[in-house]
Amino acid sequence: MTKPPTILKTLLKITCVLGAIVLAYSQCLAKAQSTNINKPAYHKRFTNANEWSKVFDDSARDEWQKPYAVIKALNIKNNDRIADIGAGTGYFSARIAKTYPKVTVYAVDFENDMVKFINKLAKHEKLTNLKAIKTNADKLELPEPVDIVIIVDTYHHIDNRIEYLKNLKTCLNPQAKVIDIDFNQASPMGPPLKHRLSEAEVINEFKQASFKLTAKETFLPNQYFLIGGWYSLGNNFSTDSEILPDHKISQKGLLGIVMHPVYSGIIQSLIGAALIALSPISLVICLYPGAYLWLRRAKYEENLLTKEFGDEYLAYAKSLNWHRLIPKYGRKSL
Repeated sequence: MTKPPTILKTLLKITCVLGAIVLAYSQCLAKAQSTNINKPAYHKRFTNANEWSKVFDDSARDEWQKPYAVIKALNIKNNDRIADIGAGTGYFSARIAKTYPKVTVYAVDFENDMVKFINKLAKHEKLTNLKAIKTNADKLELPEPVDIVIIVDTYHHIDNRIEYLKNLKTCLNPQAKVIDIDFNQASPMGPPLKHRLSEAEVINEFKQASFKLTAKETFLPNQYFLIGGWYSLGNNFSTDSEILPDHKISQKGLLGIVMHPVYSGIIQSLIGAALIALSPISLVICLYPGAYLWLRRAKYEENLLTKEFGDEYLAYAKSLNWHRLIPKYGRKSL
């Protein structure tokens, strides 16, 4: 396979270095001007799991929590890996594990007593697919990437939520879903009103962490039910110009609106940084040779893909009207 010319690689490195300088400068400006507009977390300890079980597992909760309707809406598939963050006494974790014996459920909590409670529950109910995990409150750590993350009545307890969501990506498989269910402002139960997050606030925080709202359910009377996904290129992404054995043509996610989303993102971020920095010189560098070089690399990769996939790739390119770097907005594939 022919590699890109050495001069092209060198110029691309120069562009990256110049771009990094512009980005660093703009970040300094942004930090100097930014303020934290996100609500602080609601801190409350949940020790003595046996006592809390009387609240969390009260049969009266089923009337408004509708656990099996929620579980059905998760669209769980066999062999999925699921993380229940803030699992408490296992209200959802145990039900999921029982309903789907072929999935693995990680019941995650910050309290030692809750983890011990779920371990005893799993042993008593013989739920070998239910595993309780003690984790730090500021960063999720799991034994393996998961396909679904469910956060019920817990998101408002998390400090630095945007950073938490960003770190969460390392625990997700491509196309994974993140579900947040929490009390709305009108709910008769839940945290104090000043600590509740509105649906709009949660969506905004998800966007800041590069998640997108893909769907929402409205059947819960006291809570919003938001389903988000990570902007991911999945397994088709490679840092080199190469065709891997499992590569295939995909129109999912960002590949449904632009042919080269990584290069498009780089160019847009550099242009944005130059505008923030109010630097005409940086803007010129971003547009030329920056955009020109990334476009050359994009065309080089298109030749590789055309040779490998032929008419299938050409049909994909035509469906986007050959939008290499400028996203084709208005499509429903995102």
